[in-house]
Amino acid sequence: MPKIKDLPLDSRPREKALALGVDKLSDAELLAILIGSGVAGSSALDIANTLLSDYKGLYGLSNAPWLSISQMKGISDVKALSLEASFELGRRVRRVTEEGALLHDDPEFIYSYYKASLQKDKRESLIVLLFNKRRRLIKEKKMYIGTAEMVPFSPKEILAEALINSASSIILIHNHPEGLSVPSGEDVRLTRELQKTASSIGLRLRDHIIIGSGNFYSFKANKVF
Repeated sequence: MPKIKDLPLDSRPREKALALGVDKLSDAELLAILIGSGVAGSSALDIANTLLSDYKGLYGLSNAPWLSISQMKGISDVKALSLEASFELGRRVRRVTEEGALLHDDPEFIYSYYKASLQKDKRESLIVLLFNKRRRLIKEKKMYIGTAEMVPFSPKEILAEALINSASSIILIHNHPEGLSVPSGEDVRLTRELQKTASSIGLRLRDHIIIGSGNFYSFKANKVF
């Protein structure tokens, strides 16, 4: 296969990006720029195309752990981490505006952002999002990791974290590795306890979103509290 330097000038990813802009590049060409250089017998563009083929496209690749990517010929640990970091930056950009505020608290939007990372977890975990009075996200913290079937959490500990960070509102997110997003009785009990206590001290629980496999459940949308 031809090396990138042997391709026509307008077909080389870097030169094409400089001349036309990165928005004119294909997925493979963008990946080739991140990969940087190839190995004997395979250019960076060849490697990029193989990655897209093996992982069934950009979405599959974006959800692959770096350790898996690093097994590919021509992809070192450093290159694999760089790819994973670029995908993570993209997910973060989707979530925030230039001012650092969560675009909105629509549960479908939050699900679309967090599903990629949480659906890979084999155990339930709970993430707490903390916001200030202007609804700017001031902190994201994975506070609890449980078992494959449950993640117990402490409303008092969550509220303490909110007060330490001068937050005015909270969103909870957790996953159900078994696939169903319907809350358990304990999920409902603890969430209602948190909402009641938070309200009594001037904090607002905006939502609790459970992410399953291809589905989600919003406590707010279902008027659980």
